[in-house]
Amino acid sequence: MPYSKMSDVNPAVRGIKPPVTLEQANAIADQADAIGGKFGWPTAISSFRKTHTVVRGRWVRRNKKQD
Repeated sequence: MPYSKMSDVNPAVRGIKPPVTLEQANAIADQADAIGGKFGWPTAISSFRKTHTVVRGRWVRRNKKQD
C-alpha cells in the first residue's frame, strides 16, 4: 500500500526520529504487510533501524558509500 503523503503513514512510522522519507515509509509498510499479524509493524521498523543509520540528520542505508 504505497502512501502518497506522510500524513497517511502509520503513526508508528511517523514517530521514528529523525523522520523517514515517504519512500522509506513505503518500504517499511511493504515489509510490514509481507510479515502480517500483530508483529508486522514492529518487526519492519526494527529491521529498518538495523539496516539504516542516521547521517547528517537523515536515515541512510548502512554500507552505502557516503559522500
